[in-house]
Amino acid sequence: MGYATARDVAAELRRRDRRASDLKVHKLLYLVQGFHLAWTGRPLFGEPIEAWTDGPVVADLWREEHQRDPYGAPTRDLTARELNIFNHVYSRFGSMTGPQLRDLTHREGPWRDVWGERGPADRGSDEITTWQMRTWFQQDAELRALRSEAERTGRRWRELVMAESSPGLAESIERVLKGGRFSEKQPF
Repeated sequence: MGYATARDVAAELRRRDRRASDLKVHKLLYLVQGFHLAWTGRPLFGEPIEAWTDGPVVADLWREEHQRDPYGAPTRDLTARELNIFNHVYSRFGSMTGPQLRDLTHREGPWRDVWGERGPADRGSDEITTWQMRTWFQQDAELRALRSEAERTGRRWRELVMAESSPGLAESIERVLKGGRFSEKQPF
């Protein structure tokens, strides 16, 4: 199975929050992509993210949904591995509104670096690179705490995060850190 698409991830977001605005969906796509890059070193989906006035946007998806076919190509479900990071990001940021997420992305980070000194009335479509996102999201305090705990306990943090059989990132990490296992099939 290949990479997920931004459409696949957006479909999962919309399944969880049927009233999610486009603003909220695109900010969450950015966060999921950023954390996936920080945890795995590779993108979750291949479409680039651009710096627009209201923050990061997956421009290809936005154009597809607003200018072409709003239903587009069929989506596929995210794999268990992809859902681990998705669930973690959604549990942290999913209750925020679109405007709150826009404000969050505007304060600091890759969007801010790419947008620069342009004002709110300006337009832009410069790409936020995967390198910029990976570098930024690797600095996340919660992610750094997970890494520190994994090092302290002698476990590889990527194994903690990416275990295929894990029902959810937070639950899996908590179970392993308490001395448990991800599953009977994958002892450490």
